[in-house]
Amino acid sequence: MPVLGFSVFFTIFSLVLALINFAVLKGMAFALELKLPLPVFILAAALLSLLFISSTLLSRSFGGSFIRIFYMAASYWVGFALMCGFVFLIILLPGMLLPEYKRLFYFAGFCLAFLSALYAGVHALDRKVKETIIPFKTDLSLLQVSDVHFGVVNGPKYLIELVNEINGIKPDAVLFTGDLVDGTTYIEKDTLAPLKDLKVPAYFVSGNHDVFDGLNRVYQAVAEAGVTILDGRVVEIKGVQLGGAGYSFKKEALKETLQSLKWKDGKPKILLYHEPKGMEEIRAAGIDLVLSGHTHGGQIIPFNFLVAIPYSYMKGLYNINGLQLFVSTGCGTWGPKMRIGTDSEINFLKLKKDVRTEKR
Repeated sequence: MPVLGFSVFFTIFSLVLALINFAVLKGMAFALELKLPLPVFILAAALLSLLFISSTLLSRSFGGSFIRIFYMAASYWVGFALMCGFVFLIILLPGMLLPEYKRLFYFAGFCLAFLSALYAGVHALDRKVKETIIPFKTDLSLLQVSDVHFGVVNGPKYLIELVNEINGIKPDAVLFTGDLVDGTTYIEKDTLAPLKDLKVPAYFVSGNHDVFDGLNRVYQAVAEAGVTILDGRVVEIKGVQLGGAGYSFKKEALKETLQSLKWKDGKPKILLYHEPKGMEEIRAAGIDLVLSGHTHGGQIIPFNFLVAIPYSYMKGLYNINGLQLFVSTGCGTWGPKMRIGTDSEINFLKLKKDVRTEKR
């Protein structure tokens, strides 16, 4: 990401998070009958917003348990604040209509948000294998693994467990559809070494977080782990072509990649593309199936409402005027290791001939 774009993103993110923190702290203080000066709330909101950003930056340069705990504590607060702010927003109207119960509403809202955050933290640990049958021109079994977010939270142990799970499923191929790494740790040549133990062919296309980490370093680690990089390339497996469109912040990147991919006529085409956008361009290129991730399905309520604004295709299987798109919610998480309203998943995709599906 260009330095200017990166700076603008984090500035806006910090300001929005600070406003959410301020509203949450005020609501919590009201619910718990704590009376504090306004400057205290402003300072606390600003500091809390900086904690997540500073922990993210520190984790990229330093390792160890302290940094991991610091990052997780800061990110869990972000998740809780989002849920708490959402609940407080819902109870604004009842609080105005029934002012005598306003404090009770806020206390109940705080308790609900706290319990929801606990559930979300536990639920994110439950990785599911979801099977989906997709009508296709030939039979093929693919395991899509999207948004692993290897980093300070999902480290080497997580990757080893994931590899063992993949080997137990035994698909024809495993497809990593972006954000294999998180951007919260420095990537070295042997960082992804556990992937060497995969017993099936593995392919990778880059996502936005892979770019954050320095794409060349990620490429080196992926190649060293024995995983084939598909960015801008086409390979063939059991008569089916797999092509990859790597992530780029350049506006015309997808169009240029689609024009450069060397497909063979008469053979099915599957495109691995991290972000579920540009479907009309992809359909015009004659692609049969697109496999994407990126959205996390929204990951946690209420973030799903915000994610749905730029992304019409959030999760699952879609038929877009003949082009099929499958969007995975991903097996990892960004920021807080929390999920509510979505699952951590790896997707066992069974491509079958003569199977129909309804248009979505």
